[in-house]
Amino acid sequence: MIYCLLLLIIFFIIVVVKNNRQYKYNIAASNLYSIYDMEKNKISTIDILNNTLDLSDIDSSYDTIFLKISLKSSILSYIFEPNISLNKQKQYFEYGSKGTRYINLSSMAGKIITLKMNFMRFSKKNLSLYGYNNNVNINDKILILAPHADDAEIASFGLYKSAKNVTIVTLTTGENGVCKYCDLYSTSLEASIKKAELRSFNALTTGMLGNVNISNSIMLGYYGGSLTKMAKDKQKIISSDITNFPDMNQFRKVNHSNFNLITKSKSQYSYFYNDIRTIVDELKPSIIISPHPQIDSNPDHQQTTKTLLDILDELQLTPKLLLYTNHLPISELYPYGKIFSNISLPPINKHFHFDSVLSYPLTENLQKDKFFALENMYDLRDSILPLSLKRSYKHFIRMLIKKIYVKDKSYFRRSLRSNELFFVLEYNLTKNEIIVK
Repeated sequence: MIYCLLLLIIFFIIVVVKNNRQYKYNIAASNLYSIYDMEKNKISTIDILNNTLDLSDIDSSYDTIFLKISLKSSILSYIFEPNISLNKQKQYFEYGSKGTRYINLSSMAGKIITLKMNFMRFSKKNLSLYGYNNNVNINDKILILAPHADDAEIASFGLYKSAKNVTIVTLTTGENGVCKYCDLYSTSLEASIKKAELRSFNALTTGMLGNVNISNSIMLGYYGGSLTKMAKDKQKIISSDITNFPDMNQFRKVNHSNFNLITKSKSQYSYFYNDIRTIVDELKPSIIISPHPQIDSNPDHQQTTKTLLDILDELQLTPKLLLYTNHLPISELYPYGKIFSNISLPPINKHFHFDSVLSYPLTENLQKDKFFALENMYDLRDSILPLSLKRSYKHFIRMLIKKIYVKDKSYFRRSLRSNELFFVLEYNLTKNEIIVK
């Protein structure tokens, strides 16, 4: 009996350590969330009675609503992810989390919500409710800047499939990074060329699954990881990280579009800048979807929006910016929890600029459609499994380790959710107020 108890205690300690090591921040630190300037958007104070939240008096014009809570997790939350059920939706929190959190109640204005708390608890009295009315008209012209093929789909497929006039511009071929096809080719160069070809094809065609005409999907063909390098040394022509990689124009696909872009380009900042400038100037979009340069850790993502802001200053245009993060700096596991659950505010440990928050709801059918859009992206797949039993075995072991160590960074888990989250910037600030230093 004593040995069994000892083994149980050891197992519990191992699980707790394993689950908490995945976070690069203090999960009990409320100050991570205190930087959100929410008070000016406070709607009311509300109580939860008999595990029921009554929002029937809340104005339905609020497209985005958050409930601020002070979370207390149970001891079992160190083993099982704490979560809350909101009618048919679920929202997850970090293992063993404590302190301030925000529950996403968007699209629930005017409803009565039944709550069920699992492995967590919080005070049910005097809770603050915050609301945003973003006036986003998805029938306006929308430009999506995707640093890599799949960024547009991960961040905004549900929104852009619901829209009427969308242009998707993919900036780089993404030939660098993990060598996904090295088992098929004798050299990493051949594998990287194939990767670039496939990602360029995906960039042009996946939008059609979201009702975007192929003439509105463009691949500029710049090398993966080159955008920041070009910006730092504007006179230099930057080569690919892959030795002897072909000229970028092999992957540049712009002639089928309605924009006056040059067919042959160079991997130099002035060419990149002029490409984006031409597209923005000719399209004059009302909405631009792009990475948030302060809360997305990928250098290509940061530089994309930094260049965009320079261009908006030059052209004196003031579109509404919907800014996303596909690479949260302090946790690549965010959003937490299971596939098809809800996304709420991310943990942030530094100040960043935004005017509002938009939670765009996805119907069940949109979520399923988004799955197939991601599945259409070769780089997101677990590729070429049928080639050998050995590879299938390795894949099984990798997936088992992910499950055991709770380190599933798959975009299928992270982005197939009941909503898409954007930080809204009404572009009336100077660029220096938002650009990462």
